[in-house]
Amino acid sequence: MFTNTMLERTLAFSAGNIVSGELARGGLIRELYLQLTQAPTVAGAANTAAAVRRGGPWGVIRRLEIILNGSEVVLSLPGAALPFLAGHWLGRFPNLTATLGDAATANPVLNDTIVIPFLQPFAAKPFDTVLDVRRARQVEVRVTWGTFTDVSSGATAYTTNPVLEISSLRSVPLPEDVPDGAVFTEWRRTQQEVAVPATTTQQRIDLSTGYVYRGAIFETLDAGDMESDVLNRIRVKSGATAFQDLRSVVMREAARQRFGIQVAPSAVYSRGQNDLDAWYLWDQVTDGRLSEAVDTLAFSEFFVEADVTVGGGATIVNIYPWILIPPRA
Repeated sequence: MFTNTMLERTLAFSAGNIVSGELARGGLIRELYLQLTQAPTVAGAANTAAAVRRGGPWGVIRRLEIILNGSEVVLSLPGAALPFLAGHWLGRFPNLTATLGDAATANPVLNDTIVIPFLQPFAAKPFDTVLDVRRARQVEVRVTWGTFTDVSSGATAYTTNPVLEISSLRSVPLPEDVPDGAVFTEWRRTQQEVAVPATTTQQRIDLSTGYVYRGAIFETLDAGDMESDVLNRIRVKSGATAFQDLRSVVMREAARQRFGIQVAPSAVYSRGQNDLDAWYLWDQVTDGRLSEAVDTLAFSEFFVEADVTVGGGATIVNIYPWILIPPRA
């Protein structure tokens, strides 16, 4: 087996539109590298911390999707969530260009990179979830573009339009390394958005059954801003059985300490609509063995029961389930 890295595709900006491109077929994708460059037009005095929108530079990507064979959605996530999710997947938050929101730089030139892993993080056998595209007919990356005000509310245009470059790290196995008929576990990443109408200790959020759940990542919003005082306690249950029942602060801090998740390297994570403390990781796998994950194949129900306090605006809980789909006999 050998590995190779290559620049695969460049997706040009088209405000409010969907732009897609195909990646190479063949091999096993271990990681994708997303490089986003842009320069919003904004006066230095208007380039304030308060003007930074959710996700900072990545807010201009309203949705990123990876789709196999035209219909199998492997990943579908808002761009604004990507730096926060990547930090929880990999234990280190990607750098975000600090001139965004520094109240001094006019037309800041932003150059930001995020790693999308398919190797399973913090796992005894990370190779189990590589994305197998050896027999894929099509590997599509689809971007729904936003506009400059999704990056900074002080922006009036683009000095330099965004460009997204996609590179990959792949393994190309020899037959003696990975038999042609070998089937890998799929790591599926999507978003479930839930509006919370009122303060309650038992906000029920149903999750789909039939999958294996390593866990989930939670984000809480109030009036579009990330807010850390919305979620008080999280229970993950099936019937009367609780797989997780912790106060949200304990869950957040336990995951950071257990997996060495480092504090964000850029001030952008706390500017404007952003708040790193509004993110929480539930990880059922504490020793690296995926056998600890919750297999819901035979479950009649699987749900989150959240203790939530609504804010002054629309209160949202976003759940990003950590779903694994293993080969079944």
